Parts: sequence; C-alpha cells; structure tokens
Amino acid sequence: MKENIKDLSSSLSHLKQLQSVSYNLKEEKIEEVIPEKFLKEGVDIELLKAEINKTPKTNEHLLSRNFYGFLAQDVQKIFPDLVYADDAGMLSIDYIGMIPLLVDGLQEQQQLIEKLQQQKEIEILQNIVLSQEKDVTKLKELQLTVQGLQEIILLCCEKTNNLEILVLPEENEQTNSEKAILYQNTPNPFSSNTKIVCYLPETANRATLYIYNLQGVELKSYPISQMGVNTITVTGSELPAGMYLYTLVVDNVIVDTKRMILTK
Repeated sequence: MKENIKDLSSSLSHLKQLQSVSYNLKEEKIEEVIPEKFLKEGVDIELLKAEINKTPKTNEHLLSRNFYGFLAQDVQKIFPDLVYADDAGMLSIDYIGMIPLLVDGLQEQQQLIEKLQQQKEIEILQNIVLSQEKDVTKLKELQLTVQGLQEIILLCCEKTNNLEILVLPEENEQTNSEKAILYQNTPNPFSSNTKIVCYLPETANRATLYIYNLQGVELKSYPISQMGVNTITVTGSELPAGMYLYTLVVDNVIVDTKRMILTK
C-alpha cells in the first residue's frame, strides 16, 4: 500500500533547528453575531443571544494549563509536510509524523557517539604503544649500561679473577712513576659530568686525551700541557647517550685506552 519509499537521512541537523516552547491558550471573547437569515425568519433574537453567551468556547481547565510543543509556523519552515491547515486557515502540527524523524535523529546521534568512542579508544591505544616504545628504549639503554659495567669489571679483574681496586691520585699529588698513566673515569656510568684523571711524567713533552665512539670516530680531544696529575672533565650534555672509548696519547705513543658509559 506504500510507494516512493525512501530512507530518512540527516534528520538530526533539521531537528536541531526546532525550538521547543511552552504556551497557554488564549481566552476567546464570544461575540454576539446573529446571522441575517435568523432575522428574516423571525427567530427570538434575545433567546438566541442567551443560548450563544452560555456556551463557552474554551474549557476553564484548559486555560490554566501549560502546554508544550512547537510553533506551527516554525515547523512549517523546516518540515512543511508536518503542518496542515483547516478550512479556517488554522495551522496544526502532525506530531505523530514527527516520531520517525526523532528516531532517525537518535540513530544518527548514536552513530556519532560510537564514532567518537572509537576515536578515543584508538587514541588510548596509540598512547599505550608510545609508552611501551619508550619503555623498550629505556630497557635498551639499561642493557647497554649493564653490558658496559660487565666489561669494566672484566677490565678491572686480574687473571685470578680477583678484582683489582684502582686508587686514583688526588690532583697535584706527586707520583714517582716515570710512565704515563690513564685512570678509569669517575663516576662511570655517568649522566651529567665525569672526570678522567691521568698522570704525565716530567719527561713527557706533549699529550692529548681523545674520545672516540665505538666506530672509531674521534669526537673530542683535550690537549694536556701540565706535567704530573691532570683531571679532565667531560660534559655529558655534549654527547649522546652511549658507550665511548677514551685514549691517552703521549709523544705520539698510545699510553692506554679505557671505556666509559654515558646515560641520559
């Protein structure tokens, strides 16, 4: 029994334009209008007036009641098919016909809510993945630090597997050794600054401390002109985190090479 059946769409955008209102009914004044035909037929005019005046056009309980709805003139601009006029030109709204539009609007709104929820869930998952990636990076850095510590322990051990305790000389402390000495940096690993102590005998003419990465690329160099005990401070902010080699060269001869670890 139906034809031209079409799915509703975009009802929500139209429904948002409607303005809900509350209102009261006007109390209509009863005018004594006597049709001319009654005057010709000899009808008792006074009796007819009395009958008209005692017939109320609006019930009293409806005058005191608040009504809720829409203005037909406003609805007509948005949904003209829902507004109709009677013979007197009085506009009325087909509220039953609005139900499918309300259902379609609710469904459209629910789809928007579910889409926003999915986007929120995707954002949460992305944050979790990003956090896990950061944790993996920290674990790799920690693993690198542990490996460096293991190598330091092996370098500090004698053949009998007993640890050899290195005692660094204080600055300006006299040493009777006639050979240059390079000590392990302290602290190691380090995150901000570390100190490298070395000793140069009086017979040394020229010395330089070099810092390399594990690929053998020279990154920094520190010329040393003072004989005796020297302390070179390496600033961690000037290098990326990782493991480095530092070498003491005296009179074009490599004295020693050690490793240090920078963490961030």
